[in-house]
Amino acid sequence: MATEARQREGLPTGFLSEGPSRDGDLRWYAIHVPEGREDAVAGKCRQLLGSDLVEDCFVPKYERYMKREGAWRIVVHPMFSEYVFVSTRDVRALAKALGQLSFPAPLVGRRGRTYAPLSPSVQAWLESVLDEAHVLRASEGR
Repeated sequence: MATEARQREGLPTGFLSEGPSRDGDLRWYAIHVPEGREDAVAGKCRQLLGSDLVEDCFVPKYERYMKREGAWRIVVHPMFSEYVFVSTRDVRALAKALGQLSFPAPLVGRRGRTYAPLSPSVQAWLESVLDEAHVLRASEGR
């Protein structure tokens, strides 16, 4: 339980669904990874896990403006430090495949013998605000 609580620290309350998804539904799941290794793990997962199992593996990011040396720049940061999201229709096969990787990549939200996906409302909101590169773009004033 302590490990599960630690893995959920960075995710907001209500982020995960209260129950498992139905088989065949395309749902998003969170993978806990070491901080700063999010992009590397997502890339390795895309490379090592088959496209028949994983439809997408990504790090949701956001843009923000920062002023350095008098100039404004856009900087991109992970939305959720230490987490990679993966979309799949078969979470059992995904959990098994992740367990066979040479690096730790545990799914978050284990409940007995299954895993909880992101809540449908969170997944729908993220799908609506992230662009094709999975980035929430900064707004620009006019």
